[in-house]
Amino acid sequence: MIQRVGDCFHRLAEWLVLSGSFLVQKLLYQSQLPKKFAPKKILVIKLDHFGDLLISTAVFNNLHVNFPTATIDVLIGHWGKTVLENHPYIHQLFFYNSPFFSRHAKASSFWSAIRIMFRLWRKYDLVVDLRGDSLTVVMALLKSTPYRIDRACYQIEQKMNGTSSDDRHEIDRNLDLLKKQKLQIPSRIPSFYPPLVDQDWADIYCANLPSNRPLVVIHPGSPVELKRWPEKSFAELSEWLIEFYQATVVLIGDISEKKLVESIQNFTSKKTISLVGQTNFGQLGALLKNTKLFIGNDSAPMHLAAMMGTSVVALYGPSDPKRFGPLGIDSYIIRTKSDCPPCMSTYCKLDGLGCMRNISLADVQKAVALLL
Repeated sequence: MIQRVGDCFHRLAEWLVLSGSFLVQKLLYQSQLPKKFAPKKILVIKLDHFGDLLISTAVFNNLHVNFPTATIDVLIGHWGKTVLENHPYIHQLFFYNSPFFSRHAKASSFWSAIRIMFRLWRKYDLVVDLRGDSLTVVMALLKSTPYRIDRACYQIEQKMNGTSSDDRHEIDRNLDLLKKQKLQIPSRIPSFYPPLVDQDWADIYCANLPSNRPLVVIHPGSPVELKRWPEKSFAELSEWLIEFYQATVVLIGDISEKKLVESIQNFTSKKTISLVGQTNFGQLGALLKNTKLFIGNDSAPMHLAAMMGTSVVALYGPSDPKRFGPLGIDSYIIRTKSDCPPCMSTYCKLDGLGCMRNISLADVQKAVALLL
């Protein structure tokens, strides 16, 4: 009951922010950028979860193509620092932990929000708001920039015109905002740039693994519990990979997923390797670049693996792979419960157990056989 009330409150708050952002954009800003527009400074706002920020990097790449001399700064939550700190087209990062998106991190205080707002006010020729909150709506209301592009406004316009495409991939929903301004979109692929020191770490680590065994990385976690395939299923899969393919199986995750991985290892009689809490995001990206196959739930590491060119078996339940699926050359998506509509809830509205348990070991083995 508490979860349902919380979800309803969150959806109401998000609807109010979307509506407010739409009204401010319509009343105070032009719908189109002027011809031959050449901004000197651009601020991109993406106060979103880790994985959503990761797949939004295609926007930064395309902004640079269209405005190569512009300085691009980004306002994000602290959790997204490792995603963008080495990006070649981003000049400076600013941090604000929105209460709407702070799953595990502490939300920024009211006074911190005020400070960041005035620090950014009237410093930019263009603001691109990919996902903000009440703070960014206030910034827009105070006319902090002469030109603003707002994804919330574009979404509501589509719904009002009956042209909404909710099943489009999240990457395309972001890039549609640039297309509307008649900007060039030479690539829709997101990107991640591990620091050289992290690439060196991954090379050394992989050099110490058996060279005659395929490296398979598994991420069994997810910030949303309903997105997780059962622990025993991951344990059975690990044993099968080691026995049938003589694979080196490495389990990854952040420190909060340590108990989850330990539980999986307790179910297995075969030896697996745990790197939970032992890698930063750059090291993980570099490791995945050297990985033969990645298997995991809908989460940031899954998107990262696809971006690094790794073959991916992606397990989906409540989330929609059409909108949040991996964009990789060799990606196999498994979602077996077709009668269960995609949902963004933290609880199961149907039977309370969630739909991930409907994915069988055989389903995953079939996908592995195609990619490994």
